[in-house]
Amino acid sequence: MAFLPTKRRTSCHMGRTSFAGPTGRFTNGRVATDFLAEALGFTKGVRAYLDPKFDKLDLLHGVSFASGGSGYDDVTANITNAISFPHQLYFKRYKIKLAKLVGGGEAEKIVSNALYVVSMGTNDFLENYYIEPIRSEQYTVEAYTDYLVSCMYRYLKDLLYLGARNIFLVGLQPFGCIPLVKTLKDTDKCDETYNKVAFTFNSKIKEKFATLKAPGLQSAYVDIYSVTESAIRYPQKYG
Repeated sequence: MAFLPTKRRTSCHMGRTSFAGPTGRFTNGRVATDFLAEALGFTKGVRAYLDPKFDKLDLLHGVSFASGGSGYDDVTANITNAISFPHQLYFKRYKIKLAKLVGGGEAEKIVSNALYVVSMGTNDFLENYYIEPIRSEQYTVEAYTDYLVSCMYRYLKDLLYLGARNIFLVGLQPFGCIPLVKTLKDTDKCDETYNKVAFTFNSKIKEKFATLKAPGLQSAYVDIYSVTESAIRYPQKYG
């Protein structure tokens, strides 16, 4: 989860190609929340809340609570040795530090006006259901999908309780097309069964997300599936 005011575990790449050089983040470059923060006029990169270099002024410029490898299901984080979603809510500590920096009233204003980006789920299916068949021994894929949707809804209600009012919920990409899946299956083709699971999951979280209610809530579902699918099918459109 990332928090952006409005006015991950280390990989072998460690952000080498990012604007700031090696970052230790679970990506080789910038991610969507970094570009959003820059577009909002704050910073080119959202610093992780647990980053040793985190400065108190970073509290005002956007914070990432994400942990590479986690998911809606707490078991997924256990498998990947990541920080589970409930424990990513260092947001409570963040609010205390923010209040000390700018005062309680201003802190509440920043929290309520900020943009919250929630994006996960691929690891739940790949790491926890297919690659490591833990949940598949307990659930059918349909039942597991419903379980993840219920987890998503519960966690978003927790965010609302803590003061979030502007939420972007990002759906799943067509994860049957990602390099990991193609490598494991030794093929250049997408796994359409996996893609169908992602599509179904997206339909369900979008429907459930629409039922989320709170005074002043503004929400948007981000259809990353269609964007990614378009880039895969028509790469020439994107250069």
